[in-house]
Amino acid sequence: QEFARASFADEKKIGFDCRIAYCSHCSQRRNGIILFEMLLTLWKLYDVDILQVQQNIKSTHHAQAFKNTNALKCLDSVLDMANCMFPPSDLFVYTRLRLQFLTMNVQKQVPYPNKICSLLEEFAIDNRIGMNLRDLDNKCQTAIDFSRRYYEKILPLIPEYPMLKRFRALAVNNLAGSLLDAFKESLAYDNPLYSYIDEAERLIRE
Repeated sequence: QEFARASFADEKKIGFDCRIAYCSHCSQRRNGIILFEMLLTLWKLYDVDILQVQQNIKSTHHAQAFKNTNALKCLDSVLDMANCMFPPSDLFVYTRLRLQFLTMNVQKQVPYPNKICSLLEEFAIDNRIGMNLRDLDNKCQTAIDFSRRYYEKILPLIPEYPMLKRFRALAVNNLAGSLLDAFKESLAYDNPLYSYIDEAERLIRE
């Protein structure tokens, strides 16, 4: 019944998960293994072959690109839950990063109704990538570089699209957090990166 109401033909559905994360009877959010298995099934319903397709992404039909994007988002959510349910592993993080970069490329073929919708999707992925980079050991500089580009990309768009302020805050959180991670890591050496602390404090004040 839950997957029947998540029909792909239903134009009123909200989000890539078709709201299966919420019970249709009591509206409470599902958690644990039930939601894990439902998202995994939804990924298969969208497009189980998305990871095996050997084709030029740029030639993907718009409708198929939309399905592929939703399939990748479902699989990313499954891995996110798995990372919480099982002991932490870099394998989960690297796999999610690979999925997110693939989603970024496939998403470029989706015809969004306007520019702001496209930007919201783009920055949502950038935010997730920035968060995942912070979870990797010895990748502080990579996380800093990515989050700084993400932050600098958002800033000039704020005057035209004020609703992006939320993502600016998320970008600051990722960048400042990455700088703090790098500073903590540098304490093990003779030259602590105090300049990173100064930059993080400046970003948060701004």
